[in-house]
Amino acid sequence: MALIGYSIAGEKVYKTLESIVSSAIEIKQLLLGKLILPLVTSLVMFALALLFTVGSALVYSKLGFKAAIVFSFTWIEWLVIILGGVGVVLWIIFITAVLTLVVEVPRNGLFITSLMTFLMGIPHSYIFYVKPENSLQLSIVFMLFILGLDIVCYSLVLGRLKTQTFFARA
Repeated sequence: MALIGYSIAGEKVYKTLESIVSSAIEIKQLLLGKLILPLVTSLVMFALALLFTVGSALVYSKLGFKAAIVFSFTWIEWLVIILGGVGVVLWIIFITAVLTLVVEVPRNGLFITSLMTFLMGIPHSYIFYVKPENSLQLSIVFMLFILGLDIVCYSLVLGRLKTQTFFARA
């Protein structure tokens, strides 16, 4: 999240955003190009965190402690949980990029998305660690909600960003 935020904020602070935006590159291409590295980095971090969680639960259970919650998910529940997590990663990175571009003080965009990241982690953590009786249904609803947010952000927000937006706030 910080990687994309500082990438865009740096362009604004050093006044290089104006020259990039006024070039022949489209706004969509600029934003998507800036999203690649943070997206790959975040997905690797998500995968490592998931492996660490499962691995630590495995070690914990081998030591005789009750850590079976991680191992009680079916493959379809795992799939839905992972897809929901990837959706959250996509949404947070995109929102960070957009907010950093349009707010007057780029750091404020990072503050807002930090709060959003925390709030988006609550339902995911609840499903993963508490595992209520209807965890599959909750996971599917959460995944569909995140998918909807991703689609709305990429189709509506990205289409509405214009060159004037950058010059007005830079």
